[in-house]
Amino acid sequence: MALPREDQRRAPRYPARLDAIAGVDGQVVCECTILDVNRYGARVEVGATAPPDVFYLIDVGSGIAHKARVAWRAAPMIGARFLETWVLDDPVSPEWLGDIRRAKLRATRVQRAGALGSLQRLDAG
Repeated sequence: MALPREDQRRAPRYPARLDAIAGVDGQVVCECTILDVNRYGARVEVGATAPPDVFYLIDVGSGIAHKARVAWRAAPMIGARFLETWVLDDPVSPEWLGDIRRAKLRATRVQRAGALGSLQRLDAG
């Protein structure tokens, strides 16, 4: 008797909901969400623009990036198998991955500042 798919995993996956970016060769392919994760891979919601078979997955909040291979596709999600992992503050990590993360963090701060300014104008009005 075959085990259910989740019971065949080498390690359990943990719920996550992490903001992430999929990239290839220094370019952003799509913004995405890591839905659940373990040390070997993740289930990722990618929307309409799925990454190629091999890509880089950047966890924006933690500063961890993975070279990953698509294990399965079921739009709008993919299963990603981690091939290599870096902490982006480490000097041996690919520089472009850190550049993409920093750009996303700056854009998020600008977006939040704009929203806060709008709320403050509403309060004043």
